[in-house]
Amino acid sequence: MDKSWITKHRLSKDYRTGVKDFLDFAFSDIKKEMIKCPCQRCCLVKYKHRVEVKVDDDLICHGILPTYTNWYLHGEQLDFHEETIGLESESNVDHVENQTINLLGDAFPSMDNSFNESASMPTDQSKQKEAFDDLLADGNQALYEGCQAFSKLSFTLKLYHIKCMSRINDKGMSLIIDLLKEAFEHAKLPDSFNDMKKIIRKFGFNYESIHVCPNDCMLYWGDDASRDTCKVCKSSRWKTRIVDDSVEEKKKKKKQQAAKVRRYFPLKPRLQRLFMSSKTAEFMRWHADSENKDGKLRHPRDGNAWKAFNQQFLDFASDPRNVRLGLTTDGFNPFGSMSTNYSVWPVILVPFNFPPWMSMKETSMILSMIIPGKHMPSNDIDIYLQPLIQELKELWHEGVSTFDASLKETFCMRAVS
Repeated sequence: MDKSWITKHRLSKDYRTGVKDFLDFAFSDIKKEMIKCPCQRCCLVKYKHRVEVKVDDDLICHGILPTYTNWYLHGEQLDFHEETIGLESESNVDHVENQTINLLGDAFPSMDNSFNESASMPTDQSKQKEAFDDLLADGNQALYEGCQAFSKLSFTLKLYHIKCMSRINDKGMSLIIDLLKEAFEHAKLPDSFNDMKKIIRKFGFNYESIHVCPNDCMLYWGDDASRDTCKVCKSSRWKTRIVDDSVEEKKKKKKQQAAKVRRYFPLKPRLQRLFMSSKTAEFMRWHADSENKDGKLRHPRDGNAWKAFNQQFLDFASDPRNVRLGLTTDGFNPFGSMSTNYSVWPVILVPFNFPPWMSMKETSMILSMIIPGKHMPSNDIDIYLQPLIQELKELWHEGVSTFDASLKETFCMRAVS
């Protein structure tokens, strides 16, 4: 379709004709009563009718989003060539926007474009829909007026990626954001680093903070989540400080701090993302689809243990998409000083469905938890592994519904470690 009208004045005849043609195309499906309004005020978040709450009024009053040149939310296919677009744009601009669109598509494959706000939805799906709408609004909001290279979302993701790759600490990133906001006042930048992290969390990669007995006796988790003292050594769950009476009242108002905290990263959503991403879904079947021509041991699937497991659990082995995981852990000194007696233990899972040149890469490894120091957990590591073991049991017996981006279907994914 001709989209040259997007850049013209909103009161011109060509613009009004273009709006009419766009709405005819968007409402061509007779089942659609509402569509996402692509004006610069609604930013593809609000649903509106064509008759009662008119979309065309908003498009004429506020103008259409200049970055929304691919009408993928209104029926247009994503796989099309640049020659069909009436607008003249740089190839790198299209590449950045398509990357953001593909990222949202991989992160939220269950989002239906024809969703109606009045339809009843489960709570989890409703939260996903809210997160998707927020990310979509940021993805269609230009970084500043007239910017075509970056949207607010794509720039935020790029900035956060630089932070991770360059290992910039949180304070340094906060100073960088403050500098950018001071230098570019009109740019749609996050107000702080915490706001940037809130945007990243909407993609679903969160972690759980679980309190631990300072002597590594138990986790304050599950049935013991409400306890204040350890059921083994009777030590307090909270930090205790000696204060005088003058500040006792202020201390009561402050939130109590746990004596020891460990971070746990849920496994199920991370395994689901391996199938939801179009870049990794196909490789999750490599161990079954590839052929070992010379019989040499290059991958765990070539060993006798893997083959014996397949013979013993035929139901699990019947679907090559079921995940085989390797678990590993080791301690290290995070301060880089051998004179400091401190040891942190990360627990890492390796997906052996991947080919060997992918499974051992840093980007493929799944961080499951971080066991805090300052001493090594030794035999008490079993205490810390309880949430992971429970999740692995659920994945073995029940599985979890997962969307396979390579085959465009939903299946019950199981896993074993």
